[in-house]
Amino acid sequence: SASSTTNSLASIAKVVHDKFGIEDAFMSSIRAVDITDIKPVANNIIPTYTEAAEVIGMIIPSRVGLEFRIPVVNASCIDLVVKLKSTTTYKAITTAMKEAEEGPLKGILSIPDNVLASTNLLERTESAIFHLGFQFTVSDRSFKLVAYYANEWAYLKRVCDLLAYVVKKDAER
Repeated sequence: SASSTTNSLASIAKVVHDKFGIEDAFMSSIRAVDITDIKPVANNIIPTYTEAAEVIGMIIPSRVGLEFRIPVVNASCIDLVVKLKSTTTYKAITTAMKEAEEGPLKGILSIPDNVLASTNLLERTESAIFHLGFQFTVSDRSFKLVAYYANEWAYLKRVCDLLAYVVKKDAER
């Protein structure tokens, strides 16, 4: 189940799981409505289910994910609550995210210096835009992490990345 929500969740969860180990997780996505929504969307919040947490759950422990469709244009966010296998700090998680942003997830994960509103995301191509102002320590092993993403644009960019990779590998044969 490839999706923009799965890509965003995977980007954040990978960094945290690789560095600290995730014992348990629960996610919600607050997502822009799209053409597949069958209920009238103006002035409505539509609760639904997302397969993103289930897909990520194949790799890391996670519970069912909730999704809330809201009437905004093409921008969404992930609200991920994790219980880690070991103790750490919010600062250590932030450091790990910054290392990933500058290293293996360059262009996929971003940590902006400015506060974003959903309309700032319309042309962003990163799968996860980790917002430092909205991360919270619940305990020394539990953290709430928030990341924005542009639904279709960021997903399309990942599809293009995949196609470029396939072409490169095919040329190497």
